[in-house]
Amino acid sequence: MTAPCAIHSFFHCSKCLNELPDKTSPEQYARLSFGETPHGFQLWCVRHEKVVLDIDLRTYIHNPRTHCDVPDCPSCTGKVH
Repeated sequence: MTAPCAIHSFFHCSKCLNELPDKTSPEQYARLSFGETPHGFQLWCVRHEKVVLDIDLRTYIHNPRTHCDVPDCPSCTGKVH
């Protein structure tokens, strides 16, 4: 049995969103890699060779911090939280 998708907010590279071709969804245009780092996880834009999301699990237990690079993000307005 496959678990249903429970994602309610997606992360995208801000540069990819700015250059999104007409009639193309962010999901279709994305070239993202997600993987483990020495200290947590990272979402990487392959197209622009930049970090989209960095989760440091060393501090997450005591002080949750993620970084969103999407300007004017409705969830976090591009700030570290």
